[in-house]
Amino acid sequence: MIVLAGARVRLRPLRSEEFDMLRSARERADATVSPGSFGDDELRERIEQSGTLTGWGLALAIEADGDLVGHIQAYRAQLPRGVFGIGIELFDPDHRGKGYGTEAMAMLVRHLFDREEARRVEGGTTPDNAAMRRVFERLGFVEEGVQRQFLPAADGGGADCVMYGMTRNDYEGVKDQWTRTS
Repeated sequence: MIVLAGARVRLRPLRSEEFDMLRSARERADATVSPGSFGDDELRERIEQSGTLTGWGLALAIEADGDLVGHIQAYRAQLPRGVFGIGIELFDPDHRGKGYGTEAMAMLVRHLFDREEARRVEGGTTPDNAAMRRVFERLGFVEEGVQRQFLPAADGGGADCVMYGMTRNDYEGVKDQWTRTS
């Protein structure tokens, strides 16, 4: 099982008793913009496999001060070998802006490059999500462009997605700075 500990957060496997909280968080995300929904059975399966890198990817809880504050994932399904997508959600707005997300992202990205042979890690967010864009930039991800109407939106249309990427060379150039930025 993969468990990663940092200064303020701990990444650990999700627990079955956290299902309702995770489902509620997914439903809130789906009400605005979501990278794609899946049903309860798939959520239960991801919880069960959490903490282990599977063919789909890796899902972990974000814990701060002993409380579940969010979740983070690295997905690799339908991506070339060595490429991971990354996504994160902090559940309560009170937990945002405290550095939990930046630290969790740095820990997972470090794990992917150092332990899972990543050659590239990528992620995206809506153009108006300034906080997430700052996290990507603070960690040294490079803005690579906008995928127009890429993300499904609650209104049935699409939302633009600003894409960020980090290659192994990028990572080697920035990883030692993270103790000051995460």
